[in-house]
Amino acid sequence: MRSPTICVLSLLAVAITSTAAAQVKEDRRMHIESLGVLPALLVEVDGINDSARSDGLDPDSLKHDIEQMLRQARIPVLSKTDWQQTLGNPMLNLHVELIKPSQHFYIYSVLLEARQLVQLMLDSTRLAFAPTWSSGYVLGTVPTARLPRIRQQVIPLVRQFLADYRTGRRAVLMRLRRGKKTDE
Repeated sequence: MRSPTICVLSLLAVAITSTAAAQVKEDRRMHIESLGVLPALLVEVDGINDSARSDGLDPDSLKHDIEQMLRQARIPVLSKTDWQQTLGNPMLNLHVELIKPSQHFYIYSVLLEARQLVQLMLDSTRLAFAPTWSSGYVLGTVPTARLPRIRQQVIPLVRQFLADYRTGRRAVLMRLRRGKKTDE
């Protein structure tokens, strides 16, 4: 027979896990819905060091790939000047971190984030530039001779962003339609 303490601790662990899972789901929903209000995006690529550039990983090619996928999805791409004049300064940032422990391979980390200006809850007079959506990290290794193949790791991340963007757009449009119906 189990002791009452073990039963109580087990129930508490289940309750905490369930609450945490529900919070993660709600946070993800809010992050996806935050994409629905973005009118356009600036694309930035950072973190690519000189060693990786000389071994063939071109940040401009990565940026071009992402911008092309956004345009194909009919999401306007902003120039730096237009971005500075766009409410919320929406940006899609690709961060690629690379370590070359030997001449033969790289260790990489790839992260795609949507960032925008957000209003701080504790001081509503202040704005902060913050990520409001993230793909999560993709980690791996790649032979030095195949370093440009990291571009292939970016495509699924952008597809995930595009799917979440469309979901966020639908949620915002539904909320607007419901608001109009209640006004009538």
